Amino acid sequence: MIKTISQATARLLWLVLVLCLSAACNSGQSEANNAQATVVALSTENARLVTAVATLAQQPNHSSVVAAAATPVPVAPGAASRNITTTANVTTTGAVTNSAASTGTGANRSVPNSPVPIKDPSPEPGPLPTILDEISLAPEGAVLLDFYLDQPTNRMYVTDNANHLYVLDAISHTVLATIPAAGTLTMDAAQHRLYVAPADVYFMPKPAITVVDTQLLTITASISDATHLALDTAHNRLFVGSRVSATSAQTPPNVRVLNADSLATVATIPQAGIPVYNSIRNELLVVGHTIYAVDPDTAQIKQDLLPEITSQPLPWCDGCSFANNAYVFPNDNLVAFDIQPISLGKGAGLLLPPRFFDATSMAAMTKPAEIPTIQPGCGSQKSLLKPVNNRIYRHQSYDRYVFYNNLLIEDLDGNVLALRDGLEQPFINVQTNQAYANGWVIDLDSWLPIGQMPTVCLFMHDAQQGLLYGSRQNDLLVLTERGGQLSAVTSETPAALPEKSISQVVFSPDYANDKTIFLISEKSRLYRSVDGGQTWSMLRGAVPMNSFATLNLAISPDFAQDHTLFTGGYLGESWGEGVLRSTDRGDTWQPMWNDLSFLRVYRVALSPTYATDGALLAYAHYARLAMMENGVAVQRSTDRGVSWTVALTTTDEASAPLPSAVLGTPAAPTIPLRIAADNRQIERTIDNGQTWQVVNLSLPEDALLVQVLPSPGYPDDGTLYILGDSEVWRVTDNGATFQAWGDSRLKGRDTEHKLSAIAVSPKTSDGAYQLVIGTNAGEFWTLNPATLQWQAPIQGASVTPATPVVAAVTPTVQAGTNLTPTAVIPTVTAITPTQTISATKPITAALVPMASPTPGGPTPTPPAPLAGEPSAGLYRPEGAFASQWEKDTRLQQGLGWAKTAASGTTATAIQTFDHGTMIWRSDTQQIYAIYADRTWTVFTDTFKEGDAENDPNLRVPQGKLQPMRGFGKIWRENPAVREKLGWATAKEQGISSPLQNFEHGFMLRAGGLVYGLVEQTDGKRVWY
Repeated sequence: MIKTISQATARLLWLVLVLCLSAACNSGQSEANNAQATVVALSTENARLVTAVATLAQQPNHSSVVAAAATPVPVAPGAASRNITTTANVTTTGAVTNSAASTGTGANRSVPNSPVPIKDPSPEPGPLPTILDEISLAPEGAVLLDFYLDQPTNRMYVTDNANHLYVLDAISHTVLATIPAAGTLTMDAAQHRLYVAPADVYFMPKPAITVVDTQLLTITASISDATHLALDTAHNRLFVGSRVSATSAQTPPNVRVLNADSLATVATIPQAGIPVYNSIRNELLVVGHTIYAVDPDTAQIKQDLLPEITSQPLPWCDGCSFANNAYVFPNDNLVAFDIQPISLGKGAGLLLPPRFFDATSMAAMTKPAEIPTIQPGCGSQKSLLKPVNNRIYRHQSYDRYVFYNNLLIEDLDGNVLALRDGLEQPFINVQTNQAYANGWVIDLDSWLPIGQMPTVCLFMHDAQQGLLYGSRQNDLLVLTERGGQLSAVTSETPAALPEKSISQVVFSPDYANDKTIFLISEKSRLYRSVDGGQTWSMLRGAVPMNSFATLNLAISPDFAQDHTLFTGGYLGESWGEGVLRSTDRGDTWQPMWNDLSFLRVYRVALSPTYATDGALLAYAHYARLAMMENGVAVQRSTDRGVSWTVALTTTDEASAPLPSAVLGTPAAPTIPLRIAADNRQIERTIDNGQTWQVVNLSLPEDALLVQVLPSPGYPDDGTLYILGDSEVWRVTDNGATFQAWGDSRLKGRDTEHKLSAIAVSPKTSDGAYQLVIGTNAGEFWTLNPATLQWQAPIQGASVTPATPVVAAVTPTVQAGTNLTPTAVIPTVTAITPTQTISATKPITAALVPMASPTPGGPTPTPPAPLAGEPSAGLYRPEGAFASQWEKDTRLQQGLGWAKTAASGTTATAIQTFDHGTMIWRSDTQQIYAIYADRTWTVFTDTFKEGDAENDPNLRVPQGKLQPMRGFGKIWRENPAVREKLGWATAKEQGISSPLQNFEHGFMLRAGGLVYGLVEQTDGKRVWY
């Protein structure tokens, strides 16, 4: 039972407070409070809009959106920042739609057809969803299964997996009755019945559908031998059946037709399965192994709608397809079939989107803009999402051993505009122009998070009332879609560290003066100490509080002045938190997601000269599911995280380059020690990383090594520290002398008390520094390494040759398909890896031919920008390529002035190769071969239908492709092209590309990369 008295009292006090505040709205104090709230809201919203404008200004077909967003408009205190009332883009099943439009009788319900619905006032003004009520229903350990809002009677029905059906008053949220029934809910208002079916969510040894009288709130009947049902109110009948699966012990009974008055069986259909009724055609769909169309009047099967499934040689075979479900959306005249591959274990791999059909003709929907997506949710009531602001949102998932998430943002023709890897399928609220995913509330215009929301799995969105209903384990949550504050929560009062595992410790560069240390503990909680580690405060906002993502921290080298921190985070293979930034020592945080395509960030690295160049990198795990490719992406920002572009991707994590190689900064001295791949051995080099030898430390078999760390005086003092999970070593003489720390605290440590993190502080004025160590139990030791009792040098720490490594890797071009970079990045042509690199996994780097910095040498001086203004007929570029052209003076000198003021678009095709890319332009009917050596050639596309599409006699290496059609003809007929490009690494893809012509070439964005193709005066063709 919920706490009825306390909630009613709280509501009464709250309403009184609202009335009092309204009566006093003209008082000076109220005006001051409202003004302050307005300033806070406006400053945040205006900052968001500015970022949105900067983002959208570079995207085609968004000029109207940019114009609308260019001038932020002040809002009255407490008013919503948007007044979107249309729900045209979100549709639901008939039951939900009718329910949402029905007349309510409660005091807080809307008047039918009223242009201004009457809503419960938001607790606080703000643009984020916020909890209006949280109602504990199910017993501890149980979870809620389904939800139904019956607005005509002002009731809510909720089921759990502990065999409870809860009936609640929809206004007061008090429980009116608890009935022993569990499963999914179907309302038959004409019969005053609620059907509770176990379906696929509740197991019953003897399955049956429970029939509840909604007037008496009692069980009046039970329909045995059935788990699913479909309702046909027009003909006063219902259909019941059960799922057919490969694992069923026996085939369930056939689908039955029941009279809705008496619940007596009037006919039996000669097929078992799940019944789904299409009222538009008066046709029953039966989902078995395949999907059958059935005449409900004669109970006869008319057609097998998926003969390709039935014709499979072995039904239910591993890897074959089967019909999982079907859905009817009568208000949208649509039917959806859920067809999936079968997997008897470990997952089926790439999960397939539903197939949509016209509900009247059953013709397949083929145009991208006509194919909606089914919104995610926990309940049985499904809703559809159509294009929003001329964008289509598609979600892709992969489930086999690991789970990946891709969100694709497409234009109305299905061309990919952007990708977000590591983002669960969002619930998109068209009314607020927001998406809810991974605990974030995301603005749809800029696709940037604007705040966080409570953990909830949504059952329903009542668009008319502006309410969201969802579950949190055993609780029912009612949220207002607006009202939550943008302001960040404050940090906790300083206290002792919790007894949780410590994973990372970072000192302030100004530690000698500010005594500040940051620490990441279990569940990715970030702590700060301003007294050298004596007390700690947890910093909220560095990652959503409902996320347990792995967190990593980077601190600005100019922290004393800019107070800047960055975090990156990820949760396994499926969830990314992107990059967040704080400019106030960690008190508040802002997500820095602009053009950040890969959100599973495992490392953030700042330039040593961040104070002046604002450069940093985000290393992220990535998966491109459309290409079935995964690896590591290095994303770069040159404006302190405001915007990002992809520096390179590699399918071999071991070959990801060091930050210095990508940033073009002097490389740090090579540390002569490293931890071997098995984390059980130390390896040493004496030739600057060309070869490595194993150091025998005689470790116990179960001992693991955690980290090798240089002292703040390295390389001058030649001192390193090695952290093992049960031992600490000091290494001097550049890796030649090993001494263990023989402290009694290290003896007899079990798994829960193993050592887990190590860090050294910057030097103080006297040259001293501190060594800190964290453990799995939350212990934090601050040590003076100069006074520690280091044991005698280890005798017999012999070395043996280790596996030789490759000292340099030549990258090849990989044009990504879903990225939208906004800046050009230096080429990485020489990389010093930290592990052996397999020759079968080359780096697939997005190359831009800038002069490669020599390690330790000077950075090449860029040429001067174009002087003066363009002559008549020429222009300074605007739009998609303006930012790159303005920032990169090489492009300016190479390309010259633009021939048009703004960029246009053209249909293109792109295919990636071992050592380059081929691009076809539809406007010129030309094919460009772009090579990794910075050169390119161009050919007229002479392929005609009927020409040979490929050469069947060519032996294609495993994992490679032979280019087809026009690309293939150029590739086969020109040996020089074939030799320089190598084999294709991905299929040809057709896209729409922004393009702008210049005096000496053109700029084009294809496959997520910007290419600047220049024809030099000496006849050479180079690209940037």
